[in-house]
Amino acid sequence: MSSRDAPPASPQQAGGLSIPPFLRTIMNVVFYVSLFNFLRSALSGMQGGDLVKPGGGEAAGSSLMQQHSKDAAKDAAKDSAKNMMERFGLDSSLLDPYPNAPKFSGRGPKHEPVWGYGTPIDITVHISTSATPPPANATGDDDPSVLHSLVHKDFFGKSSLKTAPPEDYSEFLTLPVGAYMKANNTVHAHVRVARSSPRPGGPPGSCRSWPLTVHRVRRKRSGKKMLLGEEPDEEAEMAVAVVDDTVLGRAAADHEEDQWLMYWKPALTIQVVEMNAAFARGGIPPQMSNSMDFADLETGAYYPALYFNEFWQTTDRQVAINGTVDEVTLKVEIGSIAMWKWQGMSQMEHQWAQQAKMGGNPAESDIIKGMFTDTNPVLLAVTFIVSLLHSVFDMLAFKNDIAFFKKKKSMVGLSIRTMIVNAFFQVVIFLYLMDNDTSFMILASNGVGLAIEFWKILKAFKFSFAGGEVSWGEKEDTKAETESKEYDEIATTHLLYITGPLMVGYSTYSLMNMAHKSWYSWVLSSLVGFIYMFGFVMMTPQLFINYKLKSVAHMNMRTLTYKTLGTFVDDLFAFVIKMPIMHRLSCFRDDIIFFIFLYQRYIYRVDYKRANDPVIVSVLRTPIAPFMGSLSSAPGPALASSCISANISALSAQSPAFTAARVTDVLLGNVISAGIGQAPARQAWKGAAGAHDAARCTTVNKVCASGMKAAMYAAQSIQLGNKGAVVCGGFESMSNVPFYLPALRGGSKLGNAVAIDGVVHDGLWDCYNDQHMGMCGEKCAGDYGITREDQDAFAIESYRRASEAVAAGKFAKEIAPYTVSSRRGDTVVDTDVEPSATNPDKIPKLRSAFKKEGTVTAANASSLNDGACTMIMMDEEEAKAMGLKPVARVLGFADAEQAPEDFTTAPALAVPLALEAAGLTMGDVDFHEINEAFSVVALANMKIMDLDPAKVNVNGGAVALGHPIGCSGARIVGTLASVLEQNDGNIGVASICNGGGGASAFVIERM
Repeated sequence: MSSRDAPPASPQQAGGLSIPPFLRTIMNVVFYVSLFNFLRSALSGMQGGDLVKPGGGEAAGSSLMQQHSKDAAKDAAKDSAKNMMERFGLDSSLLDPYPNAPKFSGRGPKHEPVWGYGTPIDITVHISTSATPPPANATGDDDPSVLHSLVHKDFFGKSSLKTAPPEDYSEFLTLPVGAYMKANNTVHAHVRVARSSPRPGGPPGSCRSWPLTVHRVRRKRSGKKMLLGEEPDEEAEMAVAVVDDTVLGRAAADHEEDQWLMYWKPALTIQVVEMNAAFARGGIPPQMSNSMDFADLETGAYYPALYFNEFWQTTDRQVAINGTVDEVTLKVEIGSIAMWKWQGMSQMEHQWAQQAKMGGNPAESDIIKGMFTDTNPVLLAVTFIVSLLHSVFDMLAFKNDIAFFKKKKSMVGLSIRTMIVNAFFQVVIFLYLMDNDTSFMILASNGVGLAIEFWKILKAFKFSFAGGEVSWGEKEDTKAETESKEYDEIATTHLLYITGPLMVGYSTYSLMNMAHKSWYSWVLSSLVGFIYMFGFVMMTPQLFINYKLKSVAHMNMRTLTYKTLGTFVDDLFAFVIKMPIMHRLSCFRDDIIFFIFLYQRYIYRVDYKRANDPVIVSVLRTPIAPFMGSLSSAPGPALASSCISANISALSAQSPAFTAARVTDVLLGNVISAGIGQAPARQAWKGAAGAHDAARCTTVNKVCASGMKAAMYAAQSIQLGNKGAVVCGGFESMSNVPFYLPALRGGSKLGNAVAIDGVVHDGLWDCYNDQHMGMCGEKCAGDYGITREDQDAFAIESYRRASEAVAAGKFAKEIAPYTVSSRRGDTVVDTDVEPSATNPDKIPKLRSAFKKEGTVTAANASSLNDGACTMIMMDEEEAKAMGLKPVARVLGFADAEQAPEDFTTAPALAVPLALEAAGLTMGDVDFHEINEAFSVVALANMKIMDLDPAKVNVNGGAVALGHPIGCSGARIVGTLASVLEQNDGNIGVASICNGGGGASAFVIERM
């Protein structure tokens, strides 16, 4: 029965669907990957009229091997489905109704059309219950298996593809559902293509067959029931009629197991592909060759490709065949399709098929198709762009969230209880998805999110495994962390007073009004429903903490911004995707929280606890030269002037707005100032390029810690509100320190006048105990059981690390070359000399330097050296406003003192104080720099603080590099900044001991 102009039957429309963000992201990825693969396959090999570049036999063989591998995988899947179908008495041959169809052999130089492009053809369609096509030229009238036949003649004959597409054909058919179909047998469409005016002896034409029915697995009933005894409405669960005694009827009535059901496809769309391409041998993609028949399997000449277009056909439009269905409708369409459209649709269908094999839900592809067909084109285009942005925002939020917590060393200002609750929510959702047989892809995505949540918790708790037992507890809290925990506890406790009754109420409602598989499922579904409905309120404790701290500086604002943008995209989807109005309104509840976060960021723009954060915007040093070596002709202030000029030049290159005029203060350490002249720091500043007279200059002397103490003063200046730039650091030219003749002041009456070495007297002598400071090193070795061998091994390792660092250029970014002028010309010194000037093999053979049978030698102690190191500090906001990129943020610093003879271990006192000032603990530190006045100093402090040697002085230390005493405190801060950058570290501590029993420590954070 035929009616050409009858309107199509109205298919049952699927209800509105709400797509969760994670599912939408998966759909976006699938769509974009499909589109990318389509473009790649369409463009990767075009050469003239060819779709694929001609390849050699090896390439063709590789393509065929890949195809054979795919065929083997398909055969294995069919074997599994075959076994299942035979359990229900179904014909397993339905899985491959055309086993004898000719397959492409892969031979022949090229694959070209058997007829000329646009040659008129006749297309005959037979709707048949037989898998065997009728003979050529058969009308089907005398064949009882043929339900209907139609012919579309002279296709391509009435138009030219160069001017207009061929005339389309459309017809509506009403076909009876006989015993054959009710017995679950496939109905076929046999489509024959032949030349309208055949030539004698020419190719007879091709015939392709296509199933008009599809067998899908009906999953066993969910087994849900009313736990309180009432029965659910089973009619709502039935997808097919049950008033019959057929196989399908019994399956519908009693589906305690998975059942195979048959569905009728309401449309048959046959499209001739508009192409005249010559394909390279073996170069036809599988998804294209499936639509092609070959006239000659040897040469590979192909007939016009037929594409049975079911791209827009969704599963909800297919009709279930059962005992109550007497007739079905079929819309037959014949037309053409552009090759690029064919490739795109084929590629996307192939991708969806692959996703289905991996456990994907066919409804996901139906949703995408529905968006294309039911949505306004303009809105669809906007949705496509916004969806792409949503995926980008999701990935950026994920990336920044990981980076934030990876670098996060303190939980100050963060709601740890919210993190724990979020992890619990993720566990509940994961168990709920498993309980509902969710696809593997979604489970994997949720599992990754769950792992990340627990990883975040590990940042706040410490776990250990010893003696077969697992122990855990909260990490040691700083004062600031304790304050945050108190606010977190208050907010969470009060929140429970609100959410507790809501949870109980929702669970009761679910128990009384919803069906569940078991009590376990009820618990999970109630928790999940509560999470989706009220879970957003768990973000409120963080709002309370921000309010109490009057700060959002601890927040990961970059991730929050991306999540906010993603939420706004969700709001747009709420108006694109079909869903109830109340559900649309619920999409805006998260926006309230995000708007409050943004408002807090606006009103708490200045964190008064973190105001005037000092940052290092530049740190440079001269090479370290040996005593009386390559820099001996340069006065100490001149070395510092060179570094200051290099600092200013580097910052001016970053931002022309920075000039020497920005410098308000100069604070430089220098230990032995004798003979330099008055105000050494002022001399250093005046020698720098662009120096002005208004800068306030101060020289600092804290023995070896002078350079670091100058940096502390600079940081304090900025913390007190100095908005300018502060130059700080230190310098020492030990080669230019004079000898003293104290007797000449009052006149030498009789006898010899003693000359006192200023280096030893003012730099290296313990005046409190009247001994060389090397003797203090010997005392330290005895106190802590550190042997000569230990110290020599440490020295050798320091030289090794320093030599490798020099060779790898790891000091290059922190060194400003110094030019030495002489009568012979200019010499540029740009490399540390000491690491390459020592033979490590001789170190164990040297005699002790300070006492007989001692452990401290000239090799395992630092040497006498010349050098300078300066840095420029600014307020963080001022630096960023000027366009400068800070090197490091100053987090804290401290000094410590003990008995003068025990100065060697004073760093172990200063470091914890500095970390406390920074709100950190020892476990937060990634790398340490401990000045190696003697090898025993580093060894003893590592032992006291239980430090990992692999994280201390990773590029070598003062034993190998040298120790210009006024410079070293600043030098190790600059080296520490380089180490953090080179090793992807975040927090570092530099510490240095000084004569008199003191030490200083400086904590920085890489930026």
